[in-house]
Amino acid sequence: MADQSHRVRSISVAPEPFDAPDSRSLRKELGADLMRRYAGDSEPGVKPSACDVAVFVVARDVGGEAVGCGAPRELGDGAAEIKRMYRFERRLDR
Repeated sequence: MADQSHRVRSISVAPEPFDAPDSRSLRKELGADLMRRYAGDSEPGVKPSACDVAVFVVARDVGGEAVGCGAPRELGDGAAEIKRMYRFERRLDR
């Protein structure tokens, strides 16, 4: 029997609009996950929005289902932070 503990998953990552349906859905799931983990979405400072992220990316599995997201936000002086990074475990581990 072959060892499947190191299965390779094919994932594509591409820019998508911050307010596209899958983007909104993943951000909503992230908010629910933060509520469960930390009893609140305690984002320090201003929450990311379509106006202040450089790009919003969505990861999709081979079937095209949205399984993750992220958004770099510029901080100035050539620095950025990754915001709204989320991987939906149940979808990836089918």
